Amino acid sequence: MADTLTRILQGALACALMGSTALSQAADCDKGKNCLFVIGNSLTRHGPSSAIGWQGEWGMAASAADKDYVAQLLKLLNQDAAGASWAAHKEDGGELERHPALYHVADETSRLARQSALVVVEVGDNVDTGKTPLPMFAQAYSQSLEALKPEAGVLACVSTWWPSAEKDQLIKERCEKAGGVFVDISSIARSPKSIARNERTIAHDGVGAHPGDAGMKAIANKIFTVAGPRPSADKAAQPVKTPGKKQP
Repeated sequence: MADTLTRILQGALACALMGSTALSQAADCDKGKNCLFVIGNSLTRHGPSSAIGWQGEWGMAASAADKDYVAQLLKLLNQDAAGASWAAHKEDGGELERHPALYHVADETSRLARQSALVVVEVGDNVDTGKTPLPMFAQAYSQSLEALKPEAGVLACVSTWWPSAEKDQLIKERCEKAGGVFVDISSIARSPKSIARNERTIAHDGVGAHPGDAGMKAIANKIFTVAGPRPSADKAAQPVKTPGKKQP
């Protein structure tokens, strides 16, 4: 059991992001559309890697680009936007996990995030606590949240996929201190039906341990429920800052 867990975690660490991409160009977020800004690790986006048998350009391990959690969340937002249109932009958060002491949010990245209606931060799994003291990651995480939190939207911080009580408590505390809402996906991660290898044959243990299509959809639904738009009788639905909002 311990060997299996070690192998899965090693696979997870190998699945770091390989660059950034966007479902819609950042320019779309500047054209009157509500922007869904997402910064994350391999669950958000992983480029092709023959070494691990992954050919996607999207969140690992969805079966297609329109099946990852960002695409699913964007679909929910557009369905519920009361006439408003949403665009999505993804950024690589791998360096925040791997080299937190050196990480800095670029000015243009901060500008786009601050103008966004919903900012989702999904990092933590690839923080190697054997090499990186958690207080070091905590400081970098807080600094990043301050640079990324939207001026008039919602900041949502997602828990780890490979549940870590210590990391998740840190993420929750730092997120709420920054005025954001914590999105706990640990119950989704623990459900066998959420795991990619239980949906289809995947040779690489690390890839297979990521969320499959069902897991991605569940993550999108959870983020939407906790941090998405709320109905308003006198204005178009927009995300509303509710730091104390309880999760279902």
